[in-house]
Amino acid sequence: MDMVFNKLQSVYFSKKELFNTTLIMLYGFAFMKSVMDHNMVLMWSLVYIPTLFYVWHNIDTIKKSFFKWKRILFSFGILFTVGKILADKAFNERFEIEAQYLQYSSNIMAVIYAIVFGVSIIFLIHLIPHLLRLMVYSVIGEFSTKYRKKLTTLGFFFKLIILIGLATPFFTLAEYAEKPAAPYYLLADAYAVSDCGPKVDGTLYLRKNNQACYAIQGVIKPIFKTIESPTSK
Repeated sequence: MDMVFNKLQSVYFSKKELFNTTLIMLYGFAFMKSVMDHNMVLMWSLVYIPTLFYVWHNIDTIKKSFFKWKRILFSFGILFTVGKILADKAFNERFEIEAQYLQYSSNIMAVIYAIVFGVSIIFLIHLIPHLLRLMVYSVIGEFSTKYRKKLTTLGFFFKLIILIGLATPFFTLAEYAEKPAAPYYLLADAYAVSDCGPKVDGTLYLRKNNQACYAIQGVIKPIFKTIESPTSK
């Protein structure tokens, strides 16, 4: 019996592969169970434990990739331009402010958009080939021990989790930055002295169009009130 098992193990699994496969199955089961039970603490712990481990062991490589200034600046310039257009349109749709009255606020949101777009592109560049390899290895692995072994490597399995862990903070930032934080960006374009109305303590003005303005009260939780103001310099 032992001889049969040892032969089977040598053909299909090495001890390392058996350990890796068992760990992958247990990790996958724990992750799916945490999702089904809505246990967010466990779920994100399972995502960020390998992510932080990867970052800690590859910090030098990450730094080298991050500091490729020429490529980053060129790409960021394109993404910022796209982000600026989208930011102007987003503020116009939500707050009915014409683009000519926006400057700093739309630039702030454009920077956030650019960062998120960049991370999304990098995420997809790594994710799509990984998923394609997973599909190919799964099919070919039925006929080839070489590719079957690739599926049982911890690096192959945890790469997807690490990608999710690295990208999630930026996607969370995008979700928060687009709506909850947007009113605070507008404070950058609001002024106490304006042709919208007389100077009043605790009130800032931001022109919407040539017929109306926002009178903004409060900074911690700004309140926007539309006022008529047909004159504009």
